[in-house]
Amino acid sequence: MIKIDAASDLIQARLNALFELSEWQKLLIHFDLAPDSFAFIPFFVPDSSWAELCRNALADFLRDTEKKQLLVINLETPDELKNLASIFFDLKTNEKTGAVWISAPIPFQKDELAEWKEAWREGMARLNQYRNPFREKFDIPVLLVGAEWTKEITRNMAPDLWSVITISVRIEPPDISIIGDTQKIEFAATSNQFEGWRGVDPYFALKEAERLRGQQGKELGLAHLLYRAANGFNARAKYRESLQSSTEAADITQQLLSESNGKIDSEIKLLLVDILNTKGIALWRQGNLAEAIIEYDKAIAIRERLVNKENRGELANALATAYLNKGVALANQGNLAGAVAEYDKAIEIRERLVNEENRGELANALAAAYLNKGVALDSQGNLAGAVESFDKAIKIRNFCLARNEFHILPEHIKTFRNRIIVLIKLEDWQRTAGDFVTAFDFKNRWGHIEFPEHFKNLIEAGRNEIVRSLREVSVENREVIYAHAGEFGEAIRRLVE
Repeated sequence: MIKIDAASDLIQARLNALFELSEWQKLLIHFDLAPDSFAFIPFFVPDSSWAELCRNALADFLRDTEKKQLLVINLETPDELKNLASIFFDLKTNEKTGAVWISAPIPFQKDELAEWKEAWREGMARLNQYRNPFREKFDIPVLLVGAEWTKEITRNMAPDLWSVITISVRIEPPDISIIGDTQKIEFAATSNQFEGWRGVDPYFALKEAERLRGQQGKELGLAHLLYRAANGFNARAKYRESLQSSTEAADITQQLLSESNGKIDSEIKLLLVDILNTKGIALWRQGNLAEAIIEYDKAIAIRERLVNKENRGELANALATAYLNKGVALANQGNLAGAVAEYDKAIEIRERLVNEENRGELANALAAAYLNKGVALDSQGNLAGAVESFDKAIKIRNFCLARNEFHILPEHIKTFRNRIIVLIKLEDWQRTAGDFVTAFDFKNRWGHIEFPEHFKNLIEAGRNEIVRSLREVSVENREVIYAHAGEFGEAIRRLVE
């Protein structure tokens, strides 16, 4: 058995994973830009341990950057959550308070989950009555921390409060997408698809699972722990162990569903979907693409039933992500036409969510789907189609930047790099020059913003990739590009030559 030498090793590993997540960077950028103004920020985490990690990291950030403190309120009982409005208005802040953090436990057991869900409904309904007084009371960010399922409750029970959300943050393992490389399709999310699970000790999760094994009524908690172990193993490239844990978790969850006598808890279905996805990735990493696609198809079938038959519209974006997952597997299998078909399904859903349901927070996810499609079309040799997809991705990300979503800048630059590569293949030197100038003008346009150092490094890495792409062009054609760049031509020459 592998053991961590010290608790600090586990904490540091989790922090490293957290700092790599774009959602976390989005939060820190907000604090950099507007630290002393009201903001309502729903903050979604996978479990209580991640809530604690994020709370401590934010407290350190406020202390180190603003010399301020994080006011923490932990709601320990459902009754406290029901009285959330009273707790808010009884809070006392001062000039040393940098933000307010209010959180509640995230239970695993079904009987506890039902009680806490009802408390969230009642608490949010009461707080919704005081939207304007709530905004007037605070001149600092207020974070309301809970599980992903609290999002739909908050939206439904507190629509007035939901309308004044500044940003929402979702801390989770990164989705499957495609690296911006027209010759290779892979999982992308920093360096590891399960970067966000690196801090999960799978051996500890298995040890905790053993305590529940064989206990009547603890099966759901056991499945959760096995699922965590499987993700932890995937993060460590131990795919055989991940497959073993995820297979057992899936068997337990499917047994729970079969014993429900038709009264199936959709939350158990959602857990099964997550487990099947994790199992699929373990199979994918072992080279068993056909088996991985079978697991993805099972997950998609469940999500389709939940969205289309049980009216779980809040899961539509998760269904889009499932289509993207399958698309990546198909692309790696060489089935590019099948991959494009799956990407189109994801795009259709996200276009509706963004344009018809005003889900602007999903705009960047829509752009990512178009990026995936563009990469696949390029690999098929459909260069015009690839450029069209990249055009849409860039247009959407320009919209995101107009909404001050500066955390997408590294992804935006990579999208330009993808389009530049295809434009070079098309020998469209005028548009190549235009994209090069635009990508390198980002520094002038956004240079006034004090981004974190790691964030600046990501932006610079994207710019360097574009320079390398132009260096692969013949000397003669580079001269044509410089000419099309006009007054910027000489500056580009100095960067490339």
